[in-house]
Parts: sequence; C-alpha cells; structure tokens
Amino acid sequence: MILVFVIAGFNQGGAQRQCAELINRFSQVPGYDVHLIYGYEGPHFNEVNRSTITMHKYIAKSIYSVSVLRQLNSIINSINPDVVYSWLHASDVHIGILKVISNVNFKWIMAERDSHYPFNWRYQLRFFLALLTDVVIANSKSGQKYWAKNFLFRNKEVMVIPNILIVPDDKGLVNFGDKLVLYAGRYEKQKNVSVIYRAFKSLSEKYTDYNFMMVGSGTLYEEFLNGERMTNFHILTHSSDIYSIYKKARVFVNVSSHEGTPNTVIENMHYGNTLVLSNIPEHLALVGDDYPFLVNDFNNEVAVENQIVRAMEYNGEINSYYSVLSEFNAAKILQQHRQIFEGILK
Repeated sequence: MILVFVIAGFNQGGAQRQCAELINRFSQVPGYDVHLIYGYEGPHFNEVNRSTITMHKYIAKSIYSVSVLRQLNSIINSINPDVVYSWLHASDVHIGILKVISNVNFKWIMAERDSHYPFNWRYQLRFFLALLTDVVIANSKSGQKYWAKNFLFRNKEVMVIPNILIVPDDKGLVNFGDKLVLYAGRYEKQKNVSVIYRAFKSLSEKYTDYNFMMVGSGTLYEEFLNGERMTNFHILTHSSDIYSIYKKARVFVNVSSHEGTPNTVIENMHYGNTLVLSNIPEHLALVGDDYPFLVNDFNNEVAVENQIVRAMEYNGEINSYYSVLSEFNAAKILQQHRQIFEGILK
C-alpha cells in the first residue's frame, strides 16, 4: 500500500506530534510504502524519522495559493498513492480540491483533531470538501459529533481513534511531587490561558513556597511574558524537555473551553500529577464527571484558583488514571488505523 501523509508543517501542537508518530510507526509496517508531503518544518519536524519514508516538500508563500495546489497535484500524480491521509485544515482543503481535479483515484482519509471551529470561510470550505472523504478519523467523540450532527454527513463514516500516548521510555509512573503548579500548551484564547494566567498570578503572591509555570507558544506569549508578576511565576516558551518538567510538577492545570484529545492532560496522567480540569466533555471522557478537581465555572479565575488550592493540598493517588491510559496504547491504535486503511481498499 502506498500511504501518503499530508500536513502543512510541524508547528508546536499535539496534532503535529501525533502525525509524526504515526508516520514513523507505519514506515515500519511491512507492505506499507510511506510518503510525507509537507510545506515547512517547525519544532516537531525532527521527530519524523526521515530515513524510513519518502519526503516531498512544496514551496508556499501563501498556504492557499494556486501554486501550492499545482505542486501538490504534481507530487500526488508522481506518487500515485492508494490512500492519502490529510492533517489539519489547510491540508484538508488542498486534498479535497485535488480529490476533484487529480487524475489519481486515491482514497481520502481526513484527520479530525478538534471539535469546534470559528465560523469563517476556511472552515466552511473544509466542511463541504469533507463530503468527498472516504473516512474521517476523529481523535475524540466530540470530534465525531461535530460531523455527525450535520445531516449532510448522515451517510459518511466518522471513526474515533484516540491519540497515542507519547512519552520517553525511561520515564514511568512516578511523581517527584515538587511544589510546582504547571500549565503546558498553546497560549491561545481557546485554551482559556488568560484565566490560568490570572489565577497563577494571584496564587504566586499567596503561596511563595510554590512555583507556578506556564510553558508553550502562541499569540498571547508576549503579553504574558511582559506582565508584572512574582519571581515564582515563570512564563516559558515551548520546551523540548517538557517531560522533565512534567515529572517535577505536583499539579497540572487545563481549563480549555474545548479540545480534541487533550494530549498534555494524558501525558500528565502518565506521570501521576493531580489534574485541575474544566468540565468539558473531552476531559470528562478521561476522568469521569465525579473527578474531584473539575472546574464548572472555568471562565472564572477565582473558581479555577480555588480548585488549584485543593489540588495543591491533595496527597493521594488517582487510581482511575491507570485504566484510562491503556486506551492510548500505540500498537492498539496502529491496528485500528490499519483496519481502516486496508478496509477502504477492498
């Protein structure tokens, strides 16, 4: 099988890391000839094992230019793939258009990595082009519902396959319990990071024996970095050594308004950290609606702050983590993908 992954680039983000992980794993599966088409590199590009796959790079001054479509069309024609697997909205739009104009009769699988989008032309175009897909693979039930709620998709296949848990092999279920309260992820509005920033700022003034840390990148980074704060409140950019930070944390905070699969939450479950989470469906699917550190009013920094304090004072173990983590087993997820890829070619 000739399998082609298409992604604009490998910026910081869970989707980019998952894409790299699947590329690497499928390149080791006998009978799979794996190709990657991409436009730019980014911080997670080095996670792709380039020695085992065929690389194709296109040049893009604008991601939606006609030039990009011409280059992609030429690349797809030269590969003549059986299955094309597109990742993130720009590549979804590109492959949707190529599904119409290309001379190659490939099967199209689209990755759904979220469950909510702003109302603008890019996502509306993606939505209608997705009617040409053979399968949509969502990484959460919320992502599946995003498509299933529309009557145009009533006869389309939208499957759910969770993310692979990606953590270094030498770091297991241990927690050093340092006095560190952590957020890691994108500095973007959808992640509700301004609420976290205000809660951390307030708590750092009251709990001077604790460290409060935000790690990531995004449009709000400069605003947070330049804000006045205590010396025990740290604002960091994206870190390649994030797992060592996870190991030092006692509490991990994520109060997003919506998610696909919350990778950073799953990774912190792996390290046994106490989680403070917004009560959105994607979090409830991991911890259950009786989890003691959920935040109902997660747009209110006082409510977030109160739950963080409760989590800081908690010294127990969350036993429910262990059964949940088994769902993100790499071999299991690879097999689920294989069943879809091989099934649509029959």
